[in-house]
Amino acid sequence: MLFAKDTEPYPQIELRMACFKGKDKNIFIDNKSESGNFFHLLDAGVAFCFRNLKLGGEIIGLQRDEKLEIPIEALREALINALCHRQYERTNGSVSLAIYDDRLEIVNPGKFPPEISPENIKQPHESYPYNKKLAQFLYLCNYLEKWGSGAQRIIDLCNKQGLPEPKWIANNSTITIVFQRNKEAQVDVTTHTDKQAAIDMIGGKLAVSGGKLAVSGGIIEKLADVFLFVKDNPNCNSEKVAAMLNRGKSTARNYLHILSELGMIKPQGTFKDRTYTAV
Repeated sequence: MLFAKDTEPYPQIELRMACFKGKDKNIFIDNKSESGNFFHLLDAGVAFCFRNLKLGGEIIGLQRDEKLEIPIEALREALINALCHRQYERTNGSVSLAIYDDRLEIVNPGKFPPEISPENIKQPHESYPYNKKLAQFLYLCNYLEKWGSGAQRIIDLCNKQGLPEPKWIANNSTITIVFQRNKEAQVDVTTHTDKQAAIDMIGGKLAVSGGKLAVSGGIIEKLADVFLFVKDNPNCNSEKVAAMLNRGKSTARNYLHILSELGMIKPQGTFKDRTYTAV
């Protein structure tokens, strides 16, 4: 679960993600499923939130302070809890993240311990991890705490940003945490320009890359241009990208490499005749 490079034998190690238009599941805007170890799934979930939630900002002094409409720290905490505490012996389910016009839901195939309920989870309580060894490792790596304060931290982060407290819902097979979206921050996705959506997506993926990819702010716009060009021209090569940018092939290959590392485009073929297609 933590370090596996091949999780195909374990179908339950999966994160399903979807963004819907409206308040039900009738119309998809974005739909993605990821398999991989804990860290891969966590990064994928955070990146999906950056891609589909509104990013707003205000000027504080000389700096622009940008925030997602739902605090990313709260979403990350909820995802960590879902991935850590789910019942992995159940192979017919997976953790899921669903975004609607009015809310975001993270669903965990599991159940509360007898001492915890949706009613008292907001009160001080001890920690009762379902997967003790996994929780211990994540605690030692500072991904998780031992004192049962995660729910209160999520609530405090939402309150600080002026959002209602999230709700926890439990039944016999799943636990769901529901975040209300900031109505003032909501926009119809059709009003996003393609380039701005690409910039937001790249920024979100870079934010969860752990600093592995050092990219300056001005380069993100160029990366967005390359991504949109590849999206509109499947199986294009670095020569065509270089011509579009009016730059050298080495610069084009660098941009293509970054987008490949971010999982936004897929390279095919050998180095000499390599082509690229948007994922």
